[in-house]
Amino acid sequence: MERFNAFSHEEAVNVLYEWCACRSWAERVANARPFENSSTLRDLARQVWWRETTVAGWLEAFLGHPKIGDLEDLHRKFHGKAEDSEQAAALATNDQKVLQELANYNRAYDEKFGHIFIICAAGKSAETVLSEIKKRLPNTPHMELANAAGEQMKITEARLHNFLTSRGMAETPSMQRRTGQIHSHLVQGMCFCRHLSAVELAAKFVLLID
Repeated sequence: MERFNAFSHEEAVNVLYEWCACRSWAERVANARPFENSSTLRDLARQVWWRETTVAGWLEAFLGHPKIGDLEDLHRKFHGKAEDSEQAAALATNDQKVLQELANYNRAYDEKFGHIFIICAAGKSAETVLSEIKKRLPNTPHMELANAAGEQMKITEARLHNFLTSRGMAETPSMQRRTGQIHSHLVQGMCFCRHLSAVELAAKFVLLID
């Protein structure tokens, strides 16, 4: 979280936009830094999404997802695996039917609601996603907009978690430059630091990184 708080405004907005492709949401969350921990960031992200983001902002975020409507796209997203060729052939036949039906429902959904089907699909099979779109297709536009917004928030929170636990340690360009500057200053200071006391040396180091 310290790294995220240390990002420049532009860097923070870009990271947030990767989580949720709504510019106003990303700007608002970035402006709320610093965050004490991931929970406070998540809570603020939810608050901004549900209380401050407009319907236009929600639709903007939906557009940030790739539109999956043909079989080739669906095959890439849901790729079945089997131990032997016989099982693979049977699975491929079954997958083909499921993916074709899913492609058809995706198109029907888009035509009815004017935006793509949004679902947090991590860990879900094609069959599960197909079942969900069948359940949601009869909904009214108002109901489905709320459902899609809820799924978008689930996706955002999953991306937030993944970033903070795996990618959060990666340095941004500005942080890399700052690290290089600190290293350069430390190297230059080696020639006169030997005669300083521990307290004086610590004070010098604080000045370098402040």
